[in-house]
Amino acid sequence: MFARVNPRAVPPGFSESSESEWVSAQAIFKGTIFAGGSRLVRLASWGQLLLIALFFATGVGSVSLRADGKVFSKVALADPQIPDQRALIHYENGVERLVIDTSFKGFGTNFAWVVPLPSVPKIEPVTAGFFPTLQFLFQPVVIHDAPKWFWASLGLGFVLFTVLRAKRQNKSVWEILVVWFFIWVFAGMLLPALASAKGGDAQIAGLKVLQREKVGVYDTVTLSSTNGSTLLSWLATNGFTVPTNSLPVIQDYAREGWFFVASKLHLETNSSEPLKAHPLSFTFKTDRPVYPLRLTGVDNNTCKIDLYVFGTNQAASSHFKVAQSEQPKYETVETYHGPSGFVIGHPALTQWVNRSPVATKLTAELTSKDMKEDAYLEWGPYQHERQVLYSASGALTTVTNYASVPLVILLLVVYWVASGKDGMSGRGLRNAGITAASILLCCAVFYLALPKIAVTVTVLPRLTLKNKFLNMELILWDRIDKRFEAATNQPNPTLDFETLWLREQLKEGSAARQELGPKWQTNSITSLPWHEEDSPGNYQVRQESNDVVAVWYDVRGAENEFFRLSEARAK
Repeated sequence: MFARVNPRAVPPGFSESSESEWVSAQAIFKGTIFAGGSRLVRLASWGQLLLIALFFATGVGSVSLRADGKVFSKVALADPQIPDQRALIHYENGVERLVIDTSFKGFGTNFAWVVPLPSVPKIEPVTAGFFPTLQFLFQPVVIHDAPKWFWASLGLGFVLFTVLRAKRQNKSVWEILVVWFFIWVFAGMLLPALASAKGGDAQIAGLKVLQREKVGVYDTVTLSSTNGSTLLSWLATNGFTVPTNSLPVIQDYAREGWFFVASKLHLETNSSEPLKAHPLSFTFKTDRPVYPLRLTGVDNNTCKIDLYVFGTNQAASSHFKVAQSEQPKYETVETYHGPSGFVIGHPALTQWVNRSPVATKLTAELTSKDMKEDAYLEWGPYQHERQVLYSASGALTTVTNYASVPLVILLLVVYWVASGKDGMSGRGLRNAGITAASILLCCAVFYLALPKIAVTVTVLPRLTLKNKFLNMELILWDRIDKRFEAATNQPNPTLDFETLWLREQLKEGSAARQELGPKWQTNSITSLPWHEEDSPGNYQVRQESNDVVAVWYDVRGAENEFFRLSEARAK
């Protein structure tokens, strides 16, 4: 709502009998009067003052402020960019832990895949939120709310314009500068007000089945063979579809004494829940940490890979670039006054990397030629690295900042020449137009060249997540109270609060979740619906002894309990 203002109305602070004083004040505002004998010089117009007001209002408008004076900065978080493969490598004392996301191309499919390794591994299941947590923790620096200093260029250009105009009209430049000084002071006084407004084991010659085990939802078989053809035949017979043109690679691995882990989803299950693919961890001895690539290179022309490497030093590998290198701190309990910087709170991640002092993210987009050899890791001295990316808004602001300076200079030159005695020739105007177009073209190229990423903008993500799950806890207790009230009217009431009941209340689209309201239906740090997964912004329901507990995960991946079924049963 906007109220109509009478320009001649007397504001508070002026008496009704002093309207002339108010008119004089308006005149000072409008024109800034200099009295020198009988000389009266008007140096500004309403249009100029309006432009100044817009300049400061827009400049201040770029700051996110609350009316109570507290600043709540917005956080721009990079949306997940999913590669073709991603893996974690932890290496210590000659032992490597390799965690592979099984839902990616190169090793097979979700249903059957093969991994070659230099020694017999220990295989363990990994939770589904393991890699989403890693990806969130290794956030690039996102330039989103870039400082809008192009307004300073425009403001300075306008000042210079008035100075040049005064010289052309034979007015005093010093008077102009004094006027601008008072305008600047006055605008500075307005800043606070403006801001507050914003198969079987048959023995085959040359092949050994070393171990069979069920790991999570997978049936796994560890094999060794001295003959690639025999191994390929066994894999095909037992339901592992491997391209026939992979024979030379498998033959090379077999000749070098490597072992093969074949995995496929365990389809025979009595569980009522659908099978969900999850990562697998392989722990094995090796003289050099390695990520197997040669089998991936078969039938894959290109492959984008992210490796998260934890060790005592910074990691490097041929064809990979260091996207980020950090010295992590480990804090598995949510604390608001805990360590700052790169903090890991995820319990499983903390345990499996053994609190390694250095974490490196390596990225590469490899060609089939690059994947002719496996990726062996080398170690070097630690040097902090972090990728810098731009949101579309941040990139546009950055480009505008750089473009404003030459454009303002060009406009001032054009004005100065055009307002001269001889004016500006047609050729001069043409050259000015070509120069302006060249500047804009360079800016467009600059904008396109800046590395950009889609972002999710949020405010106080940790506090937002905590408030959401605290409200969810209140809703759960309210529903339990209503069930007890309804049961009191029944002769032999039986109330059963189990895992299934709790999951039904928390799942997407449930009536309980709808009570939170529309804005709480998505994960505030990913803009996706929050769901059961051990990753930031999501929750997990798990069995603990004779109890069922619901926990949510904060921005560090740390667990925070918000509901326990034993308390409902005790009630």
